[in-house]
Amino acid sequence: MALIPLVVVHVILAVPLMKLAKKASMSSEAWWAWIPVLNAILFLKLAGKPAWWFVLLLIPLVNIVVGIMAWMGLAERFGSSAVVGLIMGLLAPIGLIWLFVLAFGSAAYKPVAAAAVPPSPGPTPPMSPPSQPAA
Repeated sequence: MALIPLVVVHVILAVPLMKLAKKASMSSEAWWAWIPVLNAILFLKLAGKPAWWFVLLLIPLVNIVVGIMAWMGLAERFGSSAVVGLIMGLLAPIGLIWLFVLAFGSAAYKPVAAAAVPPSPGPTPPMSPPSQPAA
């Protein structure tokens, strides 16, 4: 009997997470939303964070910071400010509602931009020998 509320919560979280994965062109990984550990990794990927951060989610107190950072990343990837993600990370019931708004609303996914590499200045000209002063 106590398992039923857990299953209901899992379904409520999996549906918007799967929809967000499809919006982010991660259709091949959308089914991860239904698997308990993979859904956390999917959330991290959607937030633009590395999958190994899942290990950090297992460490007490560190998991709170990492979770908030993931919510902030998710907010930025879907066009909101990091402050919105901070609020969603701190207020879980509102975060759940916000997941549905992102999943079924008009928010578009913006992938993590690659680090900008400055253009190389090109080859350096050869050094000329120092000129002799005229005597």
